[in-house]
Amino acid sequence: DPQRPICKVGDFGLSRIKRNTLVSGGVRGTLPWMAPELLNGSSNRVSEKVDVFSFGITMWEILTGEEPYANLHCGAITG
Repeated sequence: DPQRPICKVGDFGLSRIKRNTLVSGGVRGTLPWMAPELLNGSSNRVSEKVDVFSFGITMWEILTGEEPYANLHCGAITG
């Protein structure tokens, strides 16, 4: 139906990977949507939980109309 828009969400880092994944090398992603465990280096294992976090941030933005952490400097986000 051309009258009905379709919303598509992308940029989920693990959308194609199943189970726990070992992270080696640099972490990549869009900073405000990245899970804390990716930012603080507390674990070299990540799971689908990081995508759940990103989805929650995306829902925040959709529901509030505001970008998360918009008033914070990158250093404050990664803190």
